[in-house]
Order: sequence, then structure tokens, then C-alpha cells
Amino acid sequence: MAWRCTRWRGTPAGPAPRPIRRTSKGSSATSRGEWPEFERITDPATLDRELEPVRFDYNTVRLHAAIGYVTPDDEHHGRGAILRKQRAEELPAARAARLAHCGQQQNDN
Repeated sequence: MAWRCTRWRGTPAGPAPRPIRRTSKGSSATSRGEWPEFERITDPATLDRELEPVRFDYNTVRLHAAIGYVTPDDEHHGRGAILRKQRAEELPAARAARLAHCGQQQNDN
């Protein structure tokens, strides 16, 4: 499958953003039943054990927009600023490569 270089105008078609709702315990959730398998667990020790992989992924793998697209673990250990600086330095070369690739595709068509 060939990739096409396009520019989004507005937002892509899709579902509207879900409103933030407050749960009965005061935490926010974007939708009811986000993890229904965890809502059925009543034992705190079992829930803690089941949530550990989710916590690990959320804190060490998933990039967070609010802190500059680094993981909370990177930010906490002082690597966030270094990673953001490296990304900013690499951005012009990546942009030039993308524009060259898109220009090449347009000339091929």
C-alpha cells in the first residue's frame, strides 16, 4: 500500500470527542465502562495486580501531550527536557525528508 502525503483541513471524520464526566469517587473518566473488566473486580489486591500492567504502560510507554510527548517516567527522572531538545533538533531534517518524499510521490502521479 502506497502512503499518500496529504494535509488535514479541520478534523478527520469520526466520532465527536467524548465529554469528561466525574465518577462517584471524584475521579474523571471520558466514558462509562472504559475498562469494564476492572469494574467487576471487588478485591483490592486483585485489582492492584490487574492494574499494574496498565500503570506500567501509562507511565513508561505512552507519550503524554501535556508534558511534551514524553513519558511521565522520563519527565520524573529528568530525561524529558533532553528528549524534547533532541526532538526539536531532529525536526527540520525530518520535515525536509517528508517534503522531499511527498514531492517525489506527486511527481510520480
